Amino acid sequence: MDATVKKALDKDPGPNATPSQKQHYDTYIDEVTNNMGEISKWIGWLFEKVWEAIKKVIDWFRRLARGVVNFANEVFDGIKSWWSSLW
Repeated sequence: MDATVKKALDKDPGPNATPSQKQHYDTYIDEVTNNMGEISKWIGWLFEKVWEAIKKVIDWFRRLARGVVNFANEVFDGIKSWWSSLW
């Protein structure tokens, strides 16, 4: 069982609780829920930033590969024209 859920269940005042105890428990549950929402938001933000970085790295490798292929084509065309000029 998740530690946060277990802690919340341990704080449950039970059916014979006073209104003040129930209010305190409800406030605690609201705080836990809000904290979970904040954590989820931060995890989402972090995932988004990591995904953007991965896309940039992939794009960089694509451009690098394109440059290597273009360079190889230029070299091959140069060798081909040089070879043709010999005959």
